[in-house]
Amino acid sequence: MQNLSLARVLHVYGDHTALLADTGIPPLQLTKYVHLAQLHFRLTITRPDTLPALLFKKLNTPFPLSNLHTTTLDYHIRYATHAFKIDLQTDPLPRMVSQPSKNRERAFRKVMRNIISDLWKGQLHNAAHTPSGQPLGRKASYIHIARDDLQRLDLFKSAQFLRTPHNQLPLLRLRTQATSYISTHLHLSNTHTSTPYAERYCSSCLPLKILENEAHTLLHCPHSSPLAQPAIHSLMLNLRRFDLWAWATYTDTQKVAMLLESIPPKLDRQHEKAWVLLTFPTQLIYSIQSHSRLTQPPVPPSTSLLATFLSSPPPDDIHYQVCQSPFDENASL
Repeated sequence: MQNLSLARVLHVYGDHTALLADTGIPPLQLTKYVHLAQLHFRLTITRPDTLPALLFKKLNTPFPLSNLHTTTLDYHIRYATHAFKIDLQTDPLPRMVSQPSKNRERAFRKVMRNIISDLWKGQLHNAAHTPSGQPLGRKASYIHIARDDLQRLDLFKSAQFLRTPHNQLPLLRLRTQATSYISTHLHLSNTHTSTPYAERYCSSCLPLKILENEAHTLLHCPHSSPLAQPAIHSLMLNLRRFDLWAWATYTDTQKVAMLLESIPPKLDRQHEKAWVLLTFPTQLIYSIQSHSRLTQPPVPPSTSLLATFLSSPPPDDIHYQVCQSPFDENASL
């Protein structure tokens, strides 16, 4: 429900994991752990003399976690603190004993967010793993694009490109696999049936069967890759400006990531904002959109609903968008 609500608000219907990671909104389960740990800290450490704290202390049972009912507040608090190895009997911030309660709670929340961010990074890293010889899939493709962005200390903060004055939605849709102009982003083919990820070929390169992912579209396709040359030239200049490696030394995955506003490896944190402002790919995205509209084949009439339902979607695409948002930026071209 969290994923769908956010997608509807932003009109970005791509991979849900990608949308949460870019916008700095961890899954509800992880966010709940932070709130429960904060609540325990408040009831037992910073404000133990309040009525809620006294009631919690009185009702708090000494039974082991396995003996508690899973619907009780005590169970959820102890489960959260146990999962992150928090000692319930000691103050986790002894050096801040003299500080106001509000400051101590804020510092504890920051500690918990860092712990949760590390846990989420591990989950995202595991999700990016695919068996050898198989295509990545949309979730893994996003994680490879945003790999350096996902190394930020606090994943409760949005990616750097979302903190700029530019129009970020077109880029957010592209990064989160929510466009209609890259074949691997599409849940349904032009015949309105589900197409396996590995068979989402570039329509401009047919009859050659080449997977149309971000790397092919931006770097290798003879029809669309020339549109990326101005953006690549800008990146080459800025790589020299920030004393980073030359463009030719990066892998295709790293090149695509930089074209889509991921922070390049080895860039100092103090320069991240300047990098994003200097390299934002607004013109690149609109050029590719315009090219796609002019070259894509006409869409045939819809097949029957039965045929659509009989074609089962691959696991990578379950619960994802099957049509483009009515608020798509194409309408503004």
